[in-house]
Amino acid sequence: MYLYLVMSSTGMVKIGKSAKPYNRFLQLSTSSPVGLSLFFVYEYDEAVIDLEKTYHRMFKNKRMHGEWFCLGKPELIKIIEVNPSSVTSELKEFLDEAEKWGFFNMQALNRLYLAVPVSWRFDAIGQKYLESI
Repeated sequence: MYLYLVMSSTGMVKIGKSAKPYNRFLQLSTSSPVGLSLFFVYEYDEAVIDLEKTYHRMFKNKRMHGEWFCLGKPELIKIIEVNPSSVTSELKEFLDEAEKWGFFNMQALNRLYLAVPVSWRFDAIGQKYLESI
């Protein structure tokens, strides 16, 4: 089984698991109205631990909708460090760039969310998001 992290262009992060994470990412990308980036994939033994459930519980107070969370850089690093060799310079650069663009800043995300045309928004996500700030 693989744990994967996908970041949306709205800054939300999906914590998921799949036997075929790249296929799953393609499915998500096809059905998503916003841009997505698959930025972390880690193979693990689900018989030993269910990492997806573990992280869903750990970050339950940051859940926006379903498996989508509003996580900051420290929380993402915590997940990624399950496999220290995966913390590459490219991944650090990706997170630094996301931070620079305000993806970990709730006020910046709120401005971004409100700038998106109403027809593009997910009501359940948007309502929960606005309640969290």
